[in-house]
Amino acid sequence: MPFSVLKHIRRPALLGLAVLLIATPATAQDPPDNVEYDIITRHDSLTVWLNLARYVGDGELQALSDGIGYACRVDLQLTCPRRLWGSISVAHTSREFFLSYSLPTHNYCLALPDTSGPAYTFASADDLLDYLTDSVRIPICLIDSLPTGRSYRLSLNISPISLTSINLAAGNQAENPSTVKLLFQEFLRLTGYGRDQWKTTSRTF
Repeated sequence: MPFSVLKHIRRPALLGLAVLLIATPATAQDPPDNVEYDIITRHDSLTVWLNLARYVGDGELQALSDGIGYACRVDLQLTCPRRLWGSISVAHTSREFFLSYSLPTHNYCLALPDTSGPAYTFASADDLLDYLTDSVRIPICLIDSLPTGRSYRLSLNISPISLTSINLAAGNQAENPSTVKLLFQEFLRLTGYGRDQWKTTSRTF
């Protein structure tokens, strides 16, 4: 078949394909391993931003309104890969988040018992989810402490838990976060650490 005829046949096909691609709506893709994160620098520290709202759905919000606490533990490990095999641990940190709902005030509470900061209160579930989406940043180590000229890799482990056995009230969290931390550890021990886990490892950077 002459080339000129092929060209005329292909042109409508290409136009049809272009129209189909434009007319097809783009769908949001879930991040790999269901962990949405980014590695950033903040206040001279290597920091990880996480979207924890992915793990707080309608079921978790309903449980919170029924008085059942919700916790999420995040473990971060920074490693330096060896040339042949294995890796060297460079820095490790963890952070625990406790969510609860106050029936008298109708506020949601977010407490971080492993930090010295205060608990956060939110007037609505949307405000809570907005914070969990945009504002969770966990520092790992000072950037100046990392040797230059090396490659690094970050491992993330996210463990959400519905505290159906231990009800952590918002008032107790704010007043005595160390007690809450002990209760959380006891809960993990009693349940054999049985819970959903989401894990992922970054590319070498």
